[in-house]
Amino acid sequence: YRPQAFADQKIKKSQQDFSLPLVRTTDILARVAGNNSNLFTVGFAAETEDMQARARGKLKAKKLDMVAGNEVGEKLAFDQPDNSLYVCWDGGETLLPTTKKSELARQLVSLIAQNYRSKN
Repeated sequence: YRPQAFADQKIKKSQQDFSLPLVRTTDILARVAGNNSNLFTVGFAAETEDMQARARGKLKAKKLDMVAGNEVGEKLAFDQPDNSLYVCWDGGETLLPTTKKSELARQLVSLIAQNYRSKN
């Protein structure tokens, strides 16, 4: 989303309440994935509920090759040293268990490479 209108000048704190209307933007990932079958596209799904189902839904709806999903909440994902990932692709899925985010990133890149090779 983006702001519906842009202010010409700084918006001052003169009102008790303030409303900022938003409009939907173009889904760049869906557009890229849908228009180019030569690319290997990976999406991310940070979800507060039903994460695995929503990740699989995003995989199909956006025509992606792979989606990495994780649950977010008060003590999960953001601002934490460790995380876990649910990764799905057409015909498969896996859970990368909780570990340091740098190690999780290595595991995800390895999984992407394996799936990329099997596609091409």
